[in-house]
Amino acid sequence: MSVIKRNRSSSNQDLIEAIDSFCGLLETQKEDEAIVALKAVSGELQKQTVGTDSHKTIISKLLETFDEQELTAYILEKADPDEWSIAERLSMAATRVINLARRLR
Repeated sequence: MSVIKRNRSSSNQDLIEAIDSFCGLLETQKEDEAIVALKAVSGELQKQTVGTDSHKTIISKLLETFDEQELTAYILEKADPDEWSIAERLSMAATRVINLARRLR
């Protein structure tokens, strides 16, 4: 079995897509301020070269946004393995965004 390592560019693209998906779910929760902040970060991530100081600054801003907007509240453990509620989809999306951001930090 071989392990395929991800490169930072694909992680960055995955992060952008994860942010967009998370924002879609946040719309159902009326998290308008958080959505604006996350979309701004997503737009900046698309413009920057991965690994540069400016890119790392944007990743730090994303992590700060999670703290400021209390978005980690959406990260929870799955209770029922057969049913996916909106809370669980929000949790998965939030977890994906924060983990990808931490990987790129």
